[in-house]
Amino acid sequence: MREKKKRGIEVIIAPEKEGEIKNVYISPPVLIIILVGFILFVSGVGYLIYCYTHSLVDARLVTYLEEVKEKKERKIEIMEKTIPELESKLSEIRLAQDDVERKLQLDKLRGDEGNLKRYEKMSIGEALLSARTMRQRLETIYSRVKNMGDDSRRIPSLKPTKGWIYRKFGYYESPFTNTIQMHRGIDIVGERGQPIVASADGVVIFSGLKGGYGLTVEIDHGNGYITAYCHNKGNVVEVGDVVKRGQLIAYMGNTGRSTGTHLHYEVRYNGKYIDPEPFLLIEEF
Repeated sequence: MREKKKRGIEVIIAPEKEGEIKNVYISPPVLIIILVGFILFVSGVGYLIYCYTHSLVDARLVTYLEEVKEKKERKIEIMEKTIPELESKLSEIRLAQDDVERKLQLDKLRGDEGNLKRYEKMSIGEALLSARTMRQRLETIYSRVKNMGDDSRRIPSLKPTKGWIYRKFGYYESPFTNTIQMHRGIDIVGERGQPIVASADGVVIFSGLKGGYGLTVEIDHGNGYITAYCHNKGNVVEVGDVVKRGQLIAYMGNTGRSTGTHLHYEVRYNGKYIDPEPFLLIEEF
């Protein structure tokens, strides 16, 4: 009688030394059970790894959110401490501004709402720093005008052109010589041809080319102050002209020794160069 062939997998077990060789047959049902068990084992291990890594991510996320919350709470605490100081500074500015306006015979320094309008768009820190700066400027000008009477209009308190100050008064590295030099004024960047006005009442004592300064206007304000407006595209005043604060005197340019279109603005007091920036109370004309 013919032997029925076994179905499944035959595993031959042979000992290393002499001995009987054994044949083990794994039937299809057993094979399926082993395969299913292996799949379940691998799936279980994978699930455990997923849960472990997910718990690590959750823990890191919780830690990060707690740090963010702590930082925000510290910022809020700082703001709560800063706001009263800012309000105090703004109150001082209001009082000082009114006094300086009367002394300088000005209309409002910044339109109907004065200087305080620009603080609305600033952060607390920026507003506080700006308030301190404005307070210092007011004190600087007030110390010079409190006893001047009508001559207060001769204080160079008007910003002579629009734009931002990209180089301040003081020592800097010259782009021409790569050496440290004294910058005797401030540089205001703007557009070629934009108006430049007198920062105070006075008499024009120079109008023309002046070496590396290019086209320059100098105004004597008659109280020890002389202002200079340099690198102009063109001057519209002549020597001897009497000018009023805010009157057009030149157009911005790039003449002389210059790296780009800007106004180099200087203030001298009794022959000594001083920083013009503390005087720039009025930045619009």
